[in-house]
Amino acid sequence: MRYFLTLSVIFLIAALLVVAYLFSGWFDVSASRPEYGALAWVLDGIAERSVESHAESVSVPDLSRASLETGFRHYREMCVVCHGAPGARTTEISQGLNPPAPDLQRVAKEADARELYWIVKHGIRMTGMPAFGKTHSEDELWAMVAFVRRLPGLSPEQYKQLDQKYREGPEQGEAMEHQY
Repeated sequence: MRYFLTLSVIFLIAALLVVAYLFSGWFDVSASRPEYGALAWVLDGIAERSVESHAESVSVPDLSRASLETGFRHYREMCVVCHGAPGARTTEISQGLNPPAPDLQRVAKEADARELYWIVKHGIRMTGMPAFGKTHSEDELWAMVAFVRRLPGLSPEQYKQLDQKYREGPEQGEAMEHQY
């Protein structure tokens, strides 16, 4: 019994010290300092398990029927600034993100479509990834997922051709040309 009481007191003191540290202002929440070690491992693990768990119930439609134009336009408008595109320079915004946005040209090939959809629809807290489910239809969300799944296979030239093909207006096209 005494052993249990001693462990309980040690645990309580440790918990109080952690709470005191977190609320003291000493913990650096700036985006300019990356997380390392155990904290990065814990935060990454929590995010991965949460997405996996929540995405299990998602039913994936036939992505070959999703609109390439819709997916491309939405990706170009909202995703390139953080995730990049084939042939595009790294942006100032993407360089300042902590944690950094995944390089979708590299990771989207192995990504589960259900998980991509869930992330696009719901976002991920404290990462800079917004939730697009409130502002986009299901067809638009799935079109973005379908386009992201195609990213790893696109060359810079193919991406530029899509940009020229689906250009919405002179302002939009001129802004995109400066990224190459």
